[in-house]
Amino acid sequence: LNDSIEQFTIVHNPYIDPIDSAYPNNKNFIISFHDHKKFEISRDPALRDIKSDTIEKIGDRYFSIIVIDKFDTATAEYSKKLLATSTITRGTIDFNFELLKKKEDSLTDHFIDEAKFYLRTIRIDNSNK
Repeated sequence: LNDSIEQFTIVHNPYIDPIDSAYPNNKNFIISFHDHKKFEISRDPALRDIKSDTIEKIGDRYFSIIVIDKFDTATAEYSKKLLATSTITRGTIDFNFELLKKKEDSLTDHFIDEAKFYLRTIRIDNSNK
């Protein structure tokens, strides 16, 4: 590992129940999805350190937001992740912000806040509702 690795990934998952896709901003769907995602993360030893989780409305869309913040003693690395998911036409879209860093500094201290800032600037065209 170099001093640090920052990564931003967008993933479009075009697999969603047609009934749910008719209501892409359905808060109940996002809540259900959020709970399922937390359960899946809790079963993954590489991710299971959830620092916080929430549902947030950004613009006209609800987002599932999960923050993972951990220090891996085996590799002596700080790992920070903000995993956000919303819905679009017939699918979900993930925005994953990730940081791996050997040393704790202002970058590690502010990474999650900065990722939230950038997440809140994302706009998805209404044609993808």
